[in-house]
Amino acid sequence: MSENPYVYPGKRFQKDGWIEDQNAPKEYYPGMTLRDYFAGRALAGIWGSGTSRTLNAIKKTAASTNSSHERVLAVMAYATADAMLKEREKIGD
Repeated sequence: MSENPYVYPGKRFQKDGWIEDQNAPKEYYPGMTLRDYFAGRALAGIWGSGTSRTLNAIKKTAASTNSSHERVLAVMAYATADAMLKEREKIGD
């Protein structure tokens, strides 16, 4: 897979709440990757289209693969994200 940088800065958690990462301790949470961001945007687009054709295709795929609708949507979203990262690699940052 191509480069998958973090989109948002990592944070660390202390008893007072989240703070910007300085010297990440073991409670470090690196943040959202670019792949996660692309998948989220793709998922919003898939749901946002809301056409009966799209929804029927999701239902049909779920039934034929014995999967939940949510799993089908997640696979579609991450497949789209992977394609976007691959294309991004071709054209550069």
